[in-house]
Parts: sequence; structure tokens; C-alpha cells
Amino acid sequence: SVEALQPILSGSLFPNLPYLGLRDANIADELAPAVAAAPILDRIKILDISMGTMTDEGGRALLASSGVAKLDELILNHHFMSKEVVKQLQNLSPKVDTDDAQEADVYGDEVYRYIAVSE
Repeated sequence: SVEALQPILSGSLFPNLPYLGLRDANIADELAPAVAAAPILDRIKILDISMGTMTDEGGRALLASSGVAKLDELILNHHFMSKEVVKQLQNLSPKVDTDDAQEADVYGDEVYRYIAVSE
């Protein structure tokens, strides 16, 4: 959960952390705004929220963050974002990896998005 990550996101646990990987998360859309507003974003050089279920909601949260533009690299591969949001992310100053775009599966009224690695 995002709450469980607060000690890390606050930046107090690992003051010299250069890379933050929150990969393979089925809560990527919840993680994105939390990380985008977190103090740790001022310290890390690489943010990796890849292999998860990120949609435009998470992508827009990252786009709205001034801290994301200060990163050296943003890794978001295996995502469910639209081409429009991906294009906006690609225009940011850090190197941005948005490879491996996925399409959600729709069955009736249900929409399913899958992380890259699961049981």
C-alpha cells in the first residue's frame, strides 16, 4: 500500500538512495501521485514504476510534478497509458522509457489490467 511506503517516500530511511523501483505494482496509479509529491523525489535520480498497471491517471500525476522533471530517468515500461499521455511524458527532460504499451482486457462491464509478472 502507499501508506506502507511512506517511510521510504519521506526520504528519511535512505538519504543516499539514487534509484527507487516500485515495479510490478497493481496499484501504480496510486503510487504515482504519492511519489510525485514525496520528498524522496528530490534525492533520487531514477524512478522506476514499470511492469505495473499504470493508466493515464498515474501518468498525469507524474506530468503534474515538478520533481519528475529533475530526474535523470523515468522508467514506465509495461503500462496502460494512452498514446497522448505517453507523448507528453516523452517530452519531459529526463530520459523516459514507455516501451511495452498494453491494452486492457474487457469482459462485459469489467476491465482487467495485469502486472508484468505474477503467479
